[in-house]
Amino acid sequence: MTPSSLNSLIYSLENNISNLERYVDFLEMLVWIASAAVVIGVAFELLVVVHEYKSDLRGWRRGSICSPEKPSRSMFAFELLGALLVTLGVAGELWVGIVSGNRNSELRDKNRTLVGLIRQQAGNAERVGGEASERAARLEDRARSAERLQREAESRIAIAEQLTAEASLETARLRKSMMARRLTGEQRSALRSLLRHQPLSVTIVSKFMDSESTDFADDIEGALKDAGWNAYRIKNHVGRSTGVQMGTVQPRDTGAHDLIRRFSDALRSVGIDNAITDFKDGDSTISPPFQAHILYLVVGDSPAIKEIRDGR
Repeated sequence: MTPSSLNSLIYSLENNISNLERYVDFLEMLVWIASAAVVIGVAFELLVVVHEYKSDLRGWRRGSICSPEKPSRSMFAFELLGALLVTLGVAGELWVGIVSGNRNSELRDKNRTLVGLIRQQAGNAERVGGEASERAARLEDRARSAERLQREAESRIAIAEQLTAEASLETARLRKSMMARRLTGEQRSALRSLLRHQPLSVTIVSKFMDSESTDFADDIEGALKDAGWNAYRIKNHVGRSTGVQMGTVQPRDTGAHDLIRRFSDALRSVGIDNAITDFKDGDSTISPPFQAHILYLVVGDSPAIKEIRDGR
């Protein structure tokens, strides 16, 4: 390869490396934008949580069972917008991580090629002698600069891989957080058909300040009322229960076991996993406390969401 063609190739390669570096810098800016979208989305979610807390607090202070308030469209829009921003932000970070990794890999390959060409040019210069020696020294400096650029490119690749792994983890957590328990129309219809021939009275308990537990309990309440049951609601449970539990206060009433078992089997048949347990008389994790001769259905934390909160 002639010196002129070698110089042209090096010049062209340096331009390509410079363009790739500018593009990688632009991708890093996009990471900040995506992170900001996640932060804003979480802020919207917090606004909705505070609003739901105030609404539940007003209902608790009334101290009576009444029809649910009309859902707020603005809060629904805030919650939906928050989830959308978080999803877009995480997806953006994942996309930037993948693209940045590809571009940094390309940048590393070009830097390696540039190092080889510069060393080849330096070798040719050494054979010329005289003035070429000084030029060879300058080219050696350029080679060291190229090696430094290569190390920087490898460092950027490591950062991009870390961002990709974090984005994948955040995506998995987000999917789990979206696994809210709700009854479908088919489940409500099936439950109504199973229980309408043996109507009973039941008190349905949900977690305090937990919209997911409250919504799921409301769905079950609606299905039981459709089946002719007398369903009462308590929304201030502060215990650490997980999943759905049902039972009465110890000692259990005669004949209550068979009724509870049939109720439990009916819930299981429509896909609601549950456990039969005995509650303690006077247990103050709800208000009013647990009492004898009352059938309770306690809707605790969602197992999937509890895993996220525990950092699993």
